[in-house]
Amino acid sequence: MKTCPKCNASVIDTAKFCNKCGNNFQTNENIFCTECGARLQPDSAFCVECGATVQNGEVGFDLSIISSLENEASAQLNSERFYNNAIVDGTKLIKYRGNDDTVYIPDGITSIEPQAFDYKHKLKKLRLPASCSNIQGIALPDCIEQIEVDSCSMHFKMVDGVLFTYDGRELIKATTNIRGFYSIPSTVENIHVGAFEGNDGITQIDIPSSVRCIGAMAFSGCRGLKAVRISGNYLEIGFWAFNCCDALTTLELNNGVRKICESAFESCSSLSSVAIPSTVNLIEYAAFKECRGLRTVRIFGSDLEIGRYAFMFCPNIYEIELKNGVRVLREGVFSDCNCLETVEIPRTLETIENYVFGTEHGLKTLKVPRGIDVDVYKFGGSCDTKIVYID
Repeated sequence: MKTCPKCNASVIDTAKFCNKCGNNFQTNENIFCTECGARLQPDSAFCVECGATVQNGEVGFDLSIISSLENEASAQLNSERFYNNAIVDGTKLIKYRGNDDTVYIPDGITSIEPQAFDYKHKLKKLRLPASCSNIQGIALPDCIEQIEVDSCSMHFKMVDGVLFTYDGRELIKATTNIRGFYSIPSTVENIHVGAFEGNDGITQIDIPSSVRCIGAMAFSGCRGLKAVRISGNYLEIGFWAFNCCDALTTLELNNGVRKICESAFESCSSLSSVAIPSTVNLIEYAAFKECRGLRTVRIFGSDLEIGRYAFMFCPNIYEIELKNGVRVLREGVFSDCNCLETVEIPRTLETIENYVFGTEHGLKTLKVPRGIDVDVYKFGGSCDTKIVYID
């Protein structure tokens, strides 16, 4: 048995805390003389080695102080290593040139500039200081395993493996811990550039109506991604947002989507059907280019412009439904869609550019509302393409 120095209660020798007053024996046992470093008993009045006076334990110190000093030394070493491998402009990190798999960005850095970390950098762990308030563009590499944010930060936070701005409005970067189904929180308004890029573990994404913008390359190269549901509110799907998601089979675009940017779904080779909601008013260049598994396309757009080569090299499309609301068809929209035999032009169509169906196709019948003049050859037809006028 031993006696608690605070309340004099008797406790067993192996006890770590007093069962009467809660005194921490471990702290009491790790007392040292500041004069000579000798270990002292908790109730010592004098040091047994040098005779220094102990008054209320103030002459001694415990091992937690040693640990704190070691942490400070480690932080200093990390800071030196960082600056030796980094290009810094004032408080902006321009480029990190080291090969470390763990990087502690020191306090004082306020901004991480675009491409500060090479996309090929095999960075496993990154620690952001409290001073960091801005992360620009694609600043962080793909497939990062862990991100830590200083507990004093008022700019960023980590939630279940995902880095957000402190107010939760911007989703900055997901770590490789995000796998399977992930639902974007309803506080998010902007999904950052490259936020999930190259994450092969994610299989389903649900994007709520709070989101206004899906950034460029946000989900590019997510080769395990199979299903995407996008609600949105005046939402823009950025360029290359889902490029090369070659396992994607289910795409649900709900009302609220306004713009589908360049190459947004290019090379999504497993996608078999797509329905464009009536809220969409612009489909940009090559948005669905080389979706080689695509078979049916239904477009309900309102005051809609379909950009150049939007569905180019989709050789298995056999059905296209263009609803009233489509206003402009740019050059080569359906170029090389060789299985397409019959297309009906909507009454709202105002602009038809040359070679909408390219130069090589199987188009047999083009249904055109009376009053719309179509030069079948400029339109991309041939001598085998029959124009049928409809009321």
